[in-house]
Amino acid sequence: MRQLHAYIRYSTSRNSILLMRSSSCTTQP
Repeated sequence: MRQLHAYIRYSTSRNSILLMRSSSCTTQP
């Protein structure tokens, strides 16, 4: 269970970073 939770946290953090990067790239002209 602990490993699964850690994996979920890692995946979510990675996804959030990717979303932030993509949004910043799209917002920039």
